[in-house]
Amino acid sequence: ALKGGFPTGFFFVVGDGEVALRRWSEEEECLLPVGDDDEGAAQMRARARGPEMLARMLRYDEGAWGATWRALSAHITPRTLARVSPVNGRCISVLGEPD
Repeated sequence: ALKGGFPTGFFFVVGDGEVALRRWSEEEECLLPVGDDDEGAAQMRARARGPEMLARMLRYDEGAWGATWRALSAHITPRTLARVSPVNGRCISVLGEPD
């Protein structure tokens, strides 16, 4: 977002072997899902599963909060995320939801 703009975000669940593709939308200022029928989706998924990308994927430094994060995140299910996600299924934004 622009300086002074409102932050946005989204929740998603990725299972073993799955790739979640998103594409930046200037209009919505959000990463929007890339569908299987979108141009280039198959190539992007193949690159994401390739050795070049996997070589750059590292575990984050869990530090002092690692055990706590694992314990807390074990309670977050796809059903929970569906319940707290925006009704439009896209980005969470303070501008996008009614009071």
